Amino acid sequence: MLLNPKLRIMIVDPYRTNIPLCLRQFDYDSRVRRASASAAQWMEHRDTGVWNQAQTRTLKENENYRTEIRNFIEAQLKLG
Repeated sequence: MLLNPKLRIMIVDPYRTNIPLCLRQFDYDSRVRRASASAAQWMEHRDTGVWNQAQTRTLKENENYRTEIRNFIEAQLKLG
């Protein structure tokens, strides 16, 4: 980052953790940015450059279904 003043880093993390210690020294002029997003949200953003609010709402609405499915599969694997 010292040799390339145009280099920027985007850290995508669904839990919005802190910038790693090894990168903090380069965090000036917004060179290290963070985004709190899931894989689906991030892939959409990378393609379009815009956060898809409808997709975010849908993912939140479907969260209960994903939990139910995960619990069902885990129960089946324990039986199997």
